[in-house]
Amino acid sequence: MKIIFLCLALGLVLMCRHAESQCLCPALWDPVCGDNGRTYTNAGCLSCDYGVREACKGECPCRRSCPCPRIWDPVCGDNGQTYSNIYCMACLEGVSVACRGECPCRRYG
Repeated sequence: MKIIFLCLALGLVLMCRHAESQCLCPALWDPVCGDNGRTYTNAGCLSCDYGVREACKGECPCRRSCPCPRIWDPVCGDNGQTYSNIYCMACLEGVSVACRGECPCRRYG
């Protein structure tokens, strides 16, 4: 009888430990990007992946941070867009300054 009780108690302890190790991943879409480059449904699901940390909010890849001061000194990009200043335009890859000032560029002469 004691052996049966001992086996049941041991089984209960093992079940509790297993339940604690299970991960809670709610069905909520609030994506985060892990430092492994993988997009997770939410931070809870990311925490289920041992050793992975949150790299940024939102889907992967993370957008690089770029300083864009609140200064009005407009420049026109070669894509026809007006940017508030050269620093904000520089945050975009592949865009060059077409002229200083707002688009469209004025031609002199």
